[in-house]
Amino acid sequence: MKPTIEKIAEICNVSKSTVSRVLNNNPRISENTKKRVLEVAQKLHYFDGESAESLGKVCLFLVANPHDSVEQDEFFSSVFKGISFGCKRLGYHCMVETVKKNEMPNENLFSLPSIKGVIVGGIPLSAETTSFLSSCNLPIVQIGKYKNLENHPSINNDNYRGGFLVGETVAKSKFKKVFIVTGPLEVDTFKDRVSGFEKAIRDSGENTELKIIESEEFDEKSGFEAAGKILSSYEKNEGTIIFCTTDWIAKGILERCKLLNIKIPEEVSLIGFGNLKFTEFLTPSLSSVSLNPYLLGRFAVTALSDIVDGAENISGTVFIEPSLILRDSIEIRGDNND
Repeated sequence: MKPTIEKIAEICNVSKSTVSRVLNNNPRISENTKKRVLEVAQKLHYFDGESAESLGKVCLFLVANPHDSVEQDEFFSSVFKGISFGCKRLGYHCMVETVKKNEMPNENLFSLPSIKGVIVGGIPLSAETTSFLSSCNLPIVQIGKYKNLENHPSINNDNYRGGFLVGETVAKSKFKKVFIVTGPLEVDTFKDRVSGFEKAIRDSGENTELKIIESEEFDEKSGFEAAGKILSSYEKNEGTIIFCTTDWIAKGILERCKLLNIKIPEEVSLIGFGNLKFTEFLTPSLSSVSLNPYLLGRFAVTALSDIVDGAENISGTVFIEPSLILRDSIEIRGDNND
């Protein structure tokens, strides 16, 4: 006998109306409740036969290690807005699944008949997770690029270009002592940002002393600790700038400088990456590389829909162009109009 909505509601300890709303993908239902109801419905074979299409087409957005949650993560909440808008226009629903560091996604979700494809983003994403995704037989679009998923299309910030823009400004401003503080360079996002910066410095021919400080994480704490290493041997008036591969790292460095009474930008210039909203309201306001996460989401869901509809030869990477926003945290030195 086919399972009923009443049976699903009983097992999940929710009302029948809640189950009905989940099955109709009502946006007012929380992601946790939605996932629980769908898992139970799947186990009871509710979706066998005619019910298989009851949810319509669903795009699963898998986010690794967001800042607290997708809603609280400024970058991925903007990506999600782009995905949601695209899904609405294309007749898709969207479901969000998050995984913490070294955590595996809920495999039951990937066997739901309504899930037509996956958009994946976030760092770090474990090798076990990418291996699982590569074997799940669903269309996948990456926000970024990941090992084991090289054969799937990618929508990505042009991180190399962003780093290059910063490097050009540093070289033209003739800073003599340059520090890069970055997350793990085994992650392509950070490696590309650093590589672009280094290329601009090499191309300039400037005699610049460059030191890279690599951290396991890319948060405020990492920046705060890195600043201790940099500033322990700091000498005033030596033309120093610190380039951070995330705004969070830069925020931590700014906090350490304030504790040590080191003035920014008079004594040390500072620049981040991401142009998160808080950068404009720091004191001093933080220079940063501006990205367009909303556009990443829009492009990703369009690519996924094309694959689901049978389009062939969708591969490679689409890059979204960044821009450099200069604010109070950097002192432009020398002639910057060369």
